[in-house]
Amino acid sequence: MNRSSFLRELRMHLHGLPEQKIDDIIEGYERNFAEAAANDISDEEVIERLGSPFIIAESLKKKNQWGFEKKPEPERSEAGRLLVGISLIFFNLVLVLGPIVGIMGGLAGIYIALLACIVSPLLVLFTFLVASRDLLDLFVSCIASGVSIILLPHFMKLLRYCASLLTRYIRWTAKQIRGIAR
Repeated sequence: MNRSSFLRELRMHLHGLPEQKIDDIIEGYERNFAEAAANDISDEEVIERLGSPFIIAESLKKKNQWGFEKKPEPERSEAGRLLVGISLIFFNLVLVLGPIVGIMGGLAGIYIALLACIVSPLLVLFTFLVASRDLLDLFVSCIASGVSIILLPHFMKLLRYCASLLTRYIRWTAKQIRGIAR
């Protein structure tokens, strides 16, 4: 990374601050580079000492040392809070609950089918020994069992991912409700 790419990336990460403050910060870092060059310190050494432009920008935003004003969160009126609350309830009950229940039912059905396929050779073997002598049924059930054993770990990863998505959505909804309750 060179001086211009460092300063360009720093400017990008400072987005959201007033433009004048961003210009002041960039000018300050340009002066640092100029002073380092006067002392025979390379741009690469300066960048290595400064660190990541992202981390610099985040620390400047958090410290508020440049005097920029944080925008206060707008206060909602009681009617606005009520409207947001009703909208959130309507959205969750009408548009979210049905697909979630459908997806959960489908995933449960696939899980049960995979488990049944894993157990199927035992059941077919029992019927093979007791009643019929059809090897094709035993062969097909063994193949289905093997495929199910291979697919089950991947399906479990999918279930964990879906559970994490649902958890994140519930947390987001709870955050919105807490925002309404203020």
